[in-house]
Amino acid sequence: APPPKVDETVGDLAVVLQGVETRVEGVGLVVGLDNTGGDPPESWYRSQLVEEMTKEGIDHASKMLADPQYAMVIVRMTIPAGASPDDHFDVEIESPPGSSTKSLSGGRLLKTRLRPVLMAGGTPKTGSEFGFALGPIMVGTEENPNDLKSGRVLGGGRVKKETPFTMVIKDKHRSIRTAA
Repeated sequence: APPPKVDETVGDLAVVLQGVETRVEGVGLVVGLDNTGGDPPESWYRSQLVEEMTKEGIDHASKMLADPQYAMVIVRMTIPAGASPDDHFDVEIESPPGSSTKSLSGGRLLKTRLRPVLMAGGTPKTGSEFGFALGPIMVGTEENPNDLKSGRVLGGGRVKKETPFTMVIKDKHRSIRTAA
């Protein structure tokens, strides 16, 4: 391939891959409920949350989860390519299967670590921490605005570090020199 010309831009030589995003999730604790929370059943999610709470120095995590002023939730966020720690992202919140939580209305999500989660041999495996989420919950989803057991934290998600763009050099310019 010929060497790049001085007046050529990155856009002349390569394309940025669109739709490259990372899905991350975590298990969070919602506080401030008006006795509408519920004790979550034993699960991988509950074990993860009790472990997180214990690391944060909270004694009697299981007893706290039984209190209806609290609820365990699954927190999910999509990180687009090019995300920066200055960006704020909407976060999806949902009560886990089998949860006895009646409503997340009025609740606030405490800081929740978010990681990629992969299924390996039927067991979830978490990667390293990519970001976190926290803030007041707005109940309901686009599909079901009256769903009190799920919702969103608008602008409550952040990433820990820059997420790079993925670029592909166009065929006619493909060379080690252009890549460099």
